[in-house]
Amino acid sequence: MNSNAKSREEVLGTVRDRLRSKDDVLAVLPFASTPKRPSGPDGTTREGIYPSYRRYRPLVLTDRRLFVLDAGRTPHPRRGVLAEFSLKDVQVVEVIPGRFNQTRVLLDLAGVGTVPFDVGGYEVDDLASLREALERP
Repeated sequence: MNSNAKSREEVLGTVRDRLRSKDDVLAVLPFASTPKRPSGPDGTTREGIYPSYRRYRPLVLTDRRLFVLDAGRTPHPRRGVLAEFSLKDVQVVEVIPGRFNQTRVLLDLAGVGTVPFDVGGYEVDDLASLREALERP
């Protein structure tokens, strides 16, 4: 088993107990991360999905929900599920191709706002599945 498959299994294991019997997993992005958030008028943001320092935020998309995991500074989701959103509460705002097979996906998350997620080249198929599920008329 290669490291990408192992990471996918590790991420799925983190959400397995939250999945319902009829949930279909559409995409797993084990190496998704949020870039450093610029300091705002209130200073640095240390908590939440988009803090003031780069953090791994693996994503799992089912046909009903998006799970955002808390992995800290490594891509291993040791801290569990950080947030869970119904698909109707998530939209793709923009997809920005970057350097070195990186893609930045701006997701609008209900109650949180727009959050950038950096996704790597190993996750191209899953990124396409995420976009297909979330980019609806």
